[in-house]
Amino acid sequence: MKNKYLLACGILASGFFHQAALADFQQGLQDTLTTAFNNTSDIPGVAVAVATPDQGVVFTGVGIGNTETGEVVNINQRFRLASVSKAYTGALIMKLQEAGYLNVDDKLSDHLYISGLPNADTITLRQLLDHSAGVYDHINGSNDFWSIALDPYKVWTSSEIVQYPIDYGSTHQPGTAYSYSNTGTYILGMVIETVTGLTLADAFDQWLIQPLSLTDTFLDDWSTPSNTITDLAANSRAYEFHKTGIGAAGAVVATPSDAAVLAREVYGARYISAASVTEMTTPSANNSSYGLSTRLWPASTHRYQHVGHTGSLSGYNAVVKYIPEFDVSIMVSANGYAKKSSNWYSLVNDVLYYVGDWYANNTAPTCPAPAVDEVTIDNDGAMVNGSWVTNTKGSKHYGNSYLSDNDSQKGSLDVAYAFTGLAEGVWEVLEYHPEAKHGSTSSPVMINTSGASYAASINHAGNGSQWNSLGEYTVDSAGQLDVTLSNTNTSGEVLADAIRVRFKDCL
Repeated sequence: MKNKYLLACGILASGFFHQAALADFQQGLQDTLTTAFNNTSDIPGVAVAVATPDQGVVFTGVGIGNTETGEVVNINQRFRLASVSKAYTGALIMKLQEAGYLNVDDKLSDHLYISGLPNADTITLRQLLDHSAGVYDHINGSNDFWSIALDPYKVWTSSEIVQYPIDYGSTHQPGTAYSYSNTGTYILGMVIETVTGLTLADAFDQWLIQPLSLTDTFLDDWSTPSNTITDLAANSRAYEFHKTGIGAAGAVVATPSDAAVLAREVYGARYISAASVTEMTTPSANNSSYGLSTRLWPASTHRYQHVGHTGSLSGYNAVVKYIPEFDVSIMVSANGYAKKSSNWYSLVNDVLYYVGDWYANNTAPTCPAPAVDEVTIDNDGAMVNGSWVTNTKGSKHYGNSYLSDNDSQKGSLDVAYAFTGLAEGVWEVLEYHPEAKHGSTSSPVMINTSGASYAASINHAGNGSQWNSLGEYTVDSAGQLDVTLSNTNTSGEVLADAIRVRFKDCL
């Protein structure tokens, strides 16, 4: 997280700078989305909302938000969240656990007995949450669901849905493997109804949506082609089947802004406890990339460690991601599928990386700012070894003078700049010199801390009369950093002028 110390100080020091930084963030987000969108095909429109700790919710969109009316993407449009709904269901289960209604290690049969369901007496709620219960998936399995479901007026009952895993058997013994199951999450919805005594839609509303003050979110158990959803980002498949057929596994409808807020509240441990978040985001025994109703993306493959969920249903793509490091959540919604799925994932990652990089470079350090965050040593404060020539001509050097080796005595001259009492952290080293017509293009520099030595070089034939970075280096508790310039193996004039160190970041 380099450069963030000084930039954060600028934001704190100037309200005008703060406003400009926020405007820059939104414009950069829009530019990133537009560029990625133009590299895809077949997606009518994409909306992005970012819930932040310092800027509220930032929204941007591109393309057509309603293919039936031609309306462009806007902040008021709601999208089907598809399997992102599973994160909602998981969060509600954790909330009910905290309230004492259930425990995720309870057996399913402790709350709901489904006669004929394979392993009905041994399946646990945890196994339903992490998809290790072995429940047959009626949405993606080979069965007659879709031949029936594509009548959009067909309202499904829970007994009809659970008949599929009863008829088709278990995919594996509970707890022994990972097998993604929409039906397993649907059954969790049945558990929620049982323990709360509410319909699933009402339980979502009373336990999840209202407490978070989400005004544009609901679980859809009623829409049809003749009873449509206000402000839906519609496509030709929006009402292709009645969402009672998927329930807790994929029936949530929300604006991207609402969805981003919910993710930040849930995974940021404001809606549920930190212990519950840890339980949701700990890799499960049978899939290191999945917790409890939560997908897990490591920093090793996605730059920033983050959690959330993905979804795809009825022509809608959805991804929600929460980055714990910055307490920022991102919701990306689309009302169509990309011709190449890889283009969709590239778009999502471009947005993720933009947001992560912005916060990496604009987040204040967690350690206290040092009392002294910049120190400059001119040549008259350095330790000089050898017959350097002092030059005071001109005004392009730093301070009163600079030193020159006069392109002679190669290998016998050096100047050491010793910085002491520095705060522990990452410090940038910069050098200043007047430009020399016949200067050395690679004057050697050694940078030493109490723990290591590093080699760098200065181009004395160019980059004159300005501060040039020699890199960033870690200073430990000893507070020592030394910079030594020499004329060993150089060709051309070597100059010794000023060296500056500047605090950049905490360790």
